[in-house]
Amino acid sequence: MSSASSPTLLVLAAGMGSRYGGLKQIDPVGPAGETIIDYSIFDALRAGFGKLVFIIREDIEDAFRETVGSRFENRVAVEYVFQSLEDIPPHFTVPAGRTKPWGTTQAILLAAGVIHEPFAAINADDFSGAVPHLQKAIQLYARYAEAYQLLAVAQLQMNQGVQAEASLLKALEIEDRMPKAQYLLGVLYAKTNRANLAEKPLTRFAELEPANPDAHLELAKVDFALNKFPEAESHARVAIQRKEANPGVYIVLGYSLLRQKKAQDARRAFELFLKLEPQSPMIPDVKTVIAQIDEHARR
Repeated sequence: MSSASSPTLLVLAAGMGSRYGGLKQIDPVGPAGETIIDYSIFDALRAGFGKLVFIIREDIEDAFRETVGSRFENRVAVEYVFQSLEDIPPHFTVPAGRTKPWGTTQAILLAAGVIHEPFAAINADDFSGAVPHLQKAIQLYARYAEAYQLLAVAQLQMNQGVQAEASLLKALEIEDRMPKAQYLLGVLYAKTNRANLAEKPLTRFAELEPANPDAHLELAKVDFALNKFPEAESHARVAIQRKEANPGVYIVLGYSLLRQKKAQDARRAFELFLKLEPQSPMIPDVKTVIAQIDEHARR
């Protein structure tokens, strides 16, 4: 356990993984399910660090504790600090529509209450240092599909979308049955306004992982972008069946229903979103839409 002379490792793990398409913080990358954080913490403990402080979002606490924290809680002192948009200095306000966590400075300030010794801060999901090793692995074995997939993950993190797309296509050329690669490719297409291309890999992802709600949520978004509103509704409802407490899907469902002139069904979807996400920055916009539905119904 920690001592007065042992430094603390502050692990910044509240990122949303918007470019990656999921939570890099808890995604396994090693042969025994290790995460990037596992490797970083292993090195830190070996170097003499005596305490761990994880900066996370409250909505990922259970998954994070189960996947990461539980591995270390019996070996070293562990603290958790939640990062949220509302934790800002007085007289500042959160910009409308912002959902992304604030940056490193805010995260470190939030940890001030639990760190009273020297410390070092690291990112929980930094893949950039892995790039040369993955490239070397590919040089040694050109048909290493998993290496191409991990290389794409690193490239997505570094905003190298073109290179990531090439790596994912190569991985899937070697092995089509890679659900994560199919998902990442579909999300990449969708985020770069190529919804027509996103449908195929996301459909394949749904075939490979039929119980995964993310496949149907992303397909719902793609269908909505393609003006295929009944299909978007159908995929959104399947996503809800797979995971009922999934706030984002109710937004897609609500707007898909509105486009089909099913106003009261849309209202119910938006109300469920408000119930699941009472602190979301989207609340004012959603309430405005509900008010418009009610006003139209009174005419």
